[in-house]
Amino acid sequence: MRSRVLASLRTAAWLPVVLGIAGCGCSMHSGSNGGGSSDDMASDTVDMAVPADLALTPPDLSPSGPTQAYNFRIDPAHSGGQPRETMAPPLSRAWSLDVGAHATYALIAHGRVFAAGGGGSRVDGNLVAADIKTGEVLWGPLPLGSDLMIAYDNGLVFVTVDQTTLMALDETTGLTAWTNTTAYSDESPPVTANGLIYLNSYGGNATQAFDQRTGALVWKTEIGPPSLSNPDAYYNWSSPTVAGGHIYVGLSSSCDKPLIRGGLVELDQHTGQLVHTWYTVPAGSVGGSVW
Repeated sequence: MRSRVLASLRTAAWLPVVLGIAGCGCSMHSGSNGGGSSDDMASDTVDMAVPADLALTPPDLSPSGPTQAYNFRIDPAHSGGQPRETMAPPLSRAWSLDVGAHATYALIAHGRVFAAGGGGSRVDGNLVAADIKTGEVLWGPLPLGSDLMIAYDNGLVFVTVDQTTLMALDETTGLTAWTNTTAYSDESPPVTANGLIYLNSYGGNATQAFDQRTGALVWKTEIGPPSLSNPDAYYNWSSPTVAGGHIYVGLSSSCDKPLIRGGLVELDQHTGQLVHTWYTVPAGSVGGSVW
């Protein structure tokens, strides 16, 4: 993967290009499509109805001008939508930025581009802030560590580092506002909304919410039915999807070891309380993991 992020393309308007994110180191697939035997993690209750508010249009975070990208794939719902902008060929490179390791994705806020390297690779990378039009470096590069994933809100850039630490940096100076060294995460980006930072836990099966102002843990919810035989079977690969007052998290395991009954969990955005679970396969089957 390349270590340079192409943050803007020169067309009639300045358009941010948000890059994709690398997956885990194991061979990715979605599990066997049913037919397996049940285990003690599979509930006998099946609700195959898709949550009604999953398809709600995410809130528009964009002021006038270029779309603001505060989260991975633009917004808390990961819609990737830029409805007021167009890109028409021919395109040409306006500028590029070296982030020290393979680039994951960029954020756009208030005329600045925030870009990180090394996410999902266990390789050290840098965090850099640049002017969206010129590419001039405003602060950084900051060699924070490995597995850098970023989100933005309320004047702060939030960064997960080394899968153990969550940091908040001032958007204008890059100075550290606070650090939480117990915010375990993995290769999934954090998400910001309504004064909180949502983060899936590293090497485990929990979704967490942290206060944006202080970094304090607000709530933590275990994802997946409890299992006495394998308490760590469920693994949260996906970045939390926030829409309609709820959080959606996929049910999967660590590289499908063991195979579990896949599905989607819906949590209350403010309390973390479990609202609904939708399964991809019937009771008594395993597979259909949602990464």
